[in-house]
Amino acid sequence: MRLLGISLISFVLFFPAYWVGHYFFGENIGAALACICAFVVFPFLLPKVWKYYPSIDVVAIDPDDEFNKDCIKRACAELDRLEEGLRQGEKEVFVKYTIQADSESADHVWGVAHSIIDGAVSVSLVNDPMYGLDESKHSNPREKIPLSDIQDWMLIDKDGSCEGGYTHLAIVNAYKKQHGKVPKKYLKDLSNFVDIQESEYA
Repeated sequence: MRLLGISLISFVLFFPAYWVGHYFFGENIGAALACICAFVVFPFLLPKVWKYYPSIDVVAIDPDDEFNKDCIKRACAELDRLEEGLRQGEKEVFVKYTIQADSESADHVWGVAHSIIDGAVSVSLVNDPMYGLDESKHSNPREKIPLSDIQDWMLIDKDGSCEGGYTHLAIVNAYKKQHGKVPKKYLKDLSNFVDIQESEYA
């Protein structure tokens, strides 16, 4: 859609370019300049002005990224808040963990946390893995994930305020590295994260 738009705009701009060129340089040179603008200059400049920013949900994070590791450490250092949230039962509780997607790939997913029993969190998967799920290893609707394997957690109240969720900062950081900046529309939801300061992602 973006490429089609750039092509149409370049075509439309051919005419004012021709009129300007014709006025200053005559018909032949004006036509040549307009063609160069329409087929070379405008298609080169327009993508820089009309830059495409993909959804932040599909950004890939390097598992060895140090900032991502720091975010996971930050979440793991506060797992007691996750346990307390589950005990109180007043908020929706989510945890992030690694799932075996297929024979060769693993994915990081979020699941609804139901309880903690014997040092493991009972979870139900809420988002599909990026790769195909290995049904032979994940046949039960609920799985037990050891607390030591939890990478992040979120406690969300009825008003939408969210505790935890530190790895969202790693997503923002990866997006900035890959695309230069993060559109404001992708950052507005972070205002609901009570443990994340605006200075950390703005």
